[in-house]
Amino acid sequence: MHRLLFFAVGLLGIVALAPTASAQDTAGGRNSAFAEVYIFDLAPPGPSPAVELTIPRGKANRMLLADATMVSNEFGPTAISVGVLVNGIPLHSADAAVANCSTGEFACTASGHWWMDLDAAEALNPGLLIGQPLVLRFYAAEETGTGAAGLSVRAWMQKK
Repeated sequence: MHRLLFFAVGLLGIVALAPTASAQDTAGGRNSAFAEVYIFDLAPPGPSPAVELTIPRGKANRMLLADATMVSNEFGPTAISVGVLVNGIPLHSADAAVANCSTGEFACTASGHWWMDLDAAEALNPGLLIGQPLVLRFYAAEETGTGAAGLSVRAWMQKK
């Protein structure tokens, strides 16, 4: 009985010291990257990304595509959002995906899809994309900053 109690107290201590978001699964290759994270305490919009993906090298004659789905584990009312930047540059659509959920609604879901023509973006931002690592930062937020959510993201390049 004492061992079980000791184990339970130790486990609670580990959970209390855990970061607010931890990567559950990541994968990727030369042209793609994927991740799934669980965010224990969503924050109001701020400067820190919820997850970061890297595609090793941006290539000419390619489109960069990204999407994200976030599911809040809280009963509404709530407003959640998710958006993405690559090397500090917004993709099209430049807006975040937003979901406004009503009272009593559970599993509020925000889903977004973004794209970028790497050649056109490189012309506007010389030296930032083609031949450089593409670092995609996904930002997830909740208006009240009290809930938790699962976030699944992916990014990939494909020929035009």
